[in-house]
Amino acid sequence: MKVQSEKEVFTLFLGDLLSFYLALFLAQTIRFGSFPSWTQFSVLVVPFSILFLLWVVVFFASDLYGKQTAISRRNLPVVVFNAQIINIALAIIFFYFVPYFGVTPKTILFICLAVAFPLVVFWRRFLFVKIYRGRKESVLFLAKGKEVNELKEEFKSNTKYNIKVLDFDSGDSREVSKQKATIIVIDDFESSQEEVEKYYHLIFSGVRFLTVAGLYEEIFDRVSVDVINERWFLENISNQPKPYYAFLKRSFDIFVSFFLGIISLLFYPFVWLLVKLDDGGPLFFSQKRVGKNGQIFKIYKFRSMKDDQVTRVGRWLRRTRIDELPQLGSVLVGLQSLVGPRPEKPDYVEDYRKQIKFYDIRHIISPGLSGWAQIYHDNHPHFELGTEETREKLSYDLYYVKNRSLWLDIKIAIKTISLLVRRKGK
Repeated sequence: MKVQSEKEVFTLFLGDLLSFYLALFLAQTIRFGSFPSWTQFSVLVVPFSILFLLWVVVFFASDLYGKQTAISRRNLPVVVFNAQIINIALAIIFFYFVPYFGVTPKTILFICLAVAFPLVVFWRRFLFVKIYRGRKESVLFLAKGKEVNELKEEFKSNTKYNIKVLDFDSGDSREVSKQKATIIVIDDFESSQEEVEKYYHLIFSGVRFLTVAGLYEEIFDRVSVDVINERWFLENISNQPKPYYAFLKRSFDIFVSFFLGIISLLFYPFVWLLVKLDDGGPLFFSQKRVGKNGQIFKIYKFRSMKDDQVTRVGRWLRRTRIDELPQLGSVLVGLQSLVGPRPEKPDYVEDYRKQIKFYDIRHIISPGLSGWAQIYHDNHPHFELGTEETREKLSYDLYYVKNRSLWLDIKIAIKTISLLVRRKGK
């Protein structure tokens, strides 16, 4: 069940662009007191088109094309407003620091920004929902467990899904038929062949069957360790190389780490001076980490702690992620990637291997400086073992391992930059 299909995302994208162009037209109308002529409008179309594409990137980074916020009513105005604040800065830089097009609109630009906000909110909150509201789905769960309860609660508490959860405990196929469910969710790994066969006839009445694991992943963008088994890995996880993706990913890692590494050298004297003035200790520290295929390697960071306590300068270094700049060297030589599961200390890994099923799967790919879990998992364990927190974190790592692609890497990179700008990096 696709809660946010590619078609819906594309529709949102087109609607946002049309809202921006309408805002530009209305801004000129307000500014001049009459509808602009084609000549007046066309002068600004090309530069504003480039700017609008940048605004869409900001919307993407703000998760306005993600399933959790794209059609949510309650938080939409706040999310759009925060995105527009960034877009104001982009617009000023675009027109006043890169004056390539020879136009520097002042009044029209700010009217356009002001008008675009209510237009986008109206489009997303009312028009888009009208288009894609569709028929109400009735979901019947023929499975139990913590994940099933989470799904039920999500559907019952969030009207954006347009889903009704049927309360029903009987497993009798005749009684199931009477429920008029449009979707039936089963536990693919626990259901017996006999149980599956007795519901087979419902396919012919238009009922769709989904598994708990598949639906959970679709709704929460993570893979719960508790609802999968070895068969799931055989069907979904491959250690075979993807030549095209691997080549592009490695090329991107080399180019970006080299470029940023050169630029980062400018920070080194200032960080060294701040560290020396703070506590007089060394600039770097190193730790062992577990990488791809269980390989042990060393990471290097600007030192941010002394005697197991974060220093004043270290707190700032961590918050801005400047402490991780030396790790660009690890990316350049191929020990790490820019995107992937964050590497753990060897002693932690040994403990997690014993307590968390399938933990080692995250080591079939290279670790990264940022990853899916760093963006969406809020409960990271810091400086100590955290088995339950790491089990939840693994669910996000598994999602990335299964769905890794160039597009997903780009999304993670954009979201990471957005988090750093807003100083929310984990």
